[in-house]
Parts: sequence; C-alpha cells; structure tokens
Amino acid sequence: MSMEPIVMGIGGSIHDFSSCLLQGGEMKCCIEDERLLRRKHAFYKGSSYDLIKYNASDACLDATGLTWSNLDLVVGNDILSKFYYHRLQSKVRRFERINHHLSHAASAFLPSLFNEAAILTIDGGGSNYEGQEEVESVAQPLEVCTLGYGNGNKIEILDTQIGYRYDARPYSNAIDPVTDSIGGFYGVLTYVCGFSFHEEGKTMGLAPYGTSRYFPEMMKLVRLSDRGRFECGPEQIKRLFEMRTLWERELDEDRQFAIRADLAWAGQCIVEQAVIHAASHLKQLTQSDCLCMAGGVALNSVANYKLYKTGLFKHYFIQPASGDNGTSIGAAYYGWHVIMNQPRWQARSVVNHG
Repeated sequence: MSMEPIVMGIGGSIHDFSSCLLQGGEMKCCIEDERLLRRKHAFYKGSSYDLIKYNASDACLDATGLTWSNLDLVVGNDILSKFYYHRLQSKVRRFERINHHLSHAASAFLPSLFNEAAILTIDGGGSNYEGQEEVESVAQPLEVCTLGYGNGNKIEILDTQIGYRYDARPYSNAIDPVTDSIGGFYGVLTYVCGFSFHEEGKTMGLAPYGTSRYFPEMMKLVRLSDRGRFECGPEQIKRLFEMRTLWERELDEDRQFAIRADLAWAGQCIVEQAVIHAASHLKQLTQSDCLCMAGGVALNSVANYKLYKTGLFKHYFIQPASGDNGTSIGAAYYGWHVIMNQPRWQARSVVNHG
C-alpha cells in the first residue's frame, strides 16, 4: 500500500448517491450510483436494498485495488440516508460527517484554482437548522441558501438562509414544499408546469418558449428582501401550486403547451433574479472577484449566465456535479484539505488569467 493518505467522500441525500476517492489529494475515482444501477438519481422503491449490497464506494475500491482497511478517512454529509453508510463504521478507521451545504461549498471551492473566493450554495433544502429561535411546529427548518468565503484550505460560513419543509399530504403528495427557498420554489414550479420529481431541467428548457403573461401574477408570490434573501411563504406556495389548473382545465393541447411555457418563463425569470440578488449580497460581504457555486440551483445554466453577464464577479467556478451527487467530491476534498489540513497546492492567483 502507498504511504499517501487515502480519503473517501460519500455523497447524496435520499437520492443521487455517489462516492469519490482521493489518494495523496489526487482524485483516483469518482462515480455516481445511478451509473451502476442504471436508474436516474438512484431513487426508486427498493434502491436501498440494492445499494446496501453494492454501491459507488465499493466500485471506487474495486477500481483502485484498495480495501476498506486502506482508507484513512471517510467523510459524508449529515443528511445522507443512513442505509448508505451503515457498513462504514465497522470497516473504516475514521468516519466524519459534515454539514450538507458545507459539502456543497467544499465541492465548489476546494477543487477550484482560486486562492480565495466567495461561495454560493443554493438548493431546495439541506441540513436541519437548529439555530432558529422560533421554529414553526408544523414544519422542519432547513438551510436553503448559504453564503460563504474560502481562503486557502479554509471555508467560512458567512450567512445561512432558512426555509421550512411542509408536509406533502395537503398537496396530494405531489410535492414536498419548502418555503423561502429558491430551489423549493423551482421544484413546485416544475410540478405546476406538468413535470415530476427532479425534472427541473425540463422546466428550464420549456421557459424560452413562453411569454411574460404570468410574470406579474407570479412575482406577487415572492419577495427579494434584505441580506440577499428570497421569501415565498406557505400561502404563496399554495397559490403557486394551484396555478397548475390554468392548463389542466384546457382541452386544446396547443393552449395547454402555451400556458405551461408561460408559467415556466415567469418562474425561470424569478429564479434568475433571486440568484443575482443572493450573489449581489455575497459580493458585498466578501468583495471577492471570484465566485464558486454549487447546490441544485447551480445546475440552472441560464440563471448562471445571467449572473455572469452582470459583471458582479470576474472569475467563476461552478461545480459540474452541483446536485447532491457532487457532495461526495466536497466531502472528500474537505476531508483532505480541512480535516487532514493538507494545503491546496493547485490553487493560484487568477488576477492575470483574464
């Protein structure tokens, strides 16, 4: 066995499981479980039994010729389904869990070439948030947007924005709504436009075919407030949910398509404004010229381009695996650079890189 320390990151939440293996700080293998199971997002009834038998962690070890005993450290995030790491504690020397948004942030900043950078993490919802003074009894508080700053091998969390996950039963179990969340809003919009779980990419693709017809009405449901925050409460989520009937009651397929496209256009425009709003506040906090992004909303390439066109930041790194699949990358690099305190030898100044 090589004397170089070996770190494995395991990622996902209740879906998009993955593993990433670093040896001496170099990525040797990284794979998603959906590639092994041949099922998108590794999310289906019975997936837990399949993943207990063999998953991406096993595949990484097989690909590198290593065994569980060779691993010096395994890092996962704190909302990863328990069944995914149930074997680890008896097989590895050291296992650590980190915050979900921190794993996203690490996946964006630590592999980047920036010595320092602002870090923007936006998704539907991450770790349970225990710092909220007044917690609604009917809802679960979650981190939905995290503003951070990276310098060297350190990541500082500057602000965490909180949303609330509500019960899906009042919504016919069709959605799992999260309030005050850009990603949560887009998830509900995706259902409203006629798509299903994890089909937000279809909503983004549909939006260019629409018009601004419903934008004023939909914009009344949200508020961009101070500190870069996005507000969309439970009553507003309910009203957005009900907008699906606008096209469902139409019999003509062409009219149905036009309404769905107009709804997608309006929601996409709101998300673009919300992302720029959050990034603007982050710019004020950090004054950095560099921005790193991750979280499911960072997969919205149109919003990313609109942000780029603002000129707020000069340099960008957007983690290609911005969804929960990329948290294994963040966990692995966090383990290597932060927990094991290894320097980021690849980071360099980007001042002269255009």
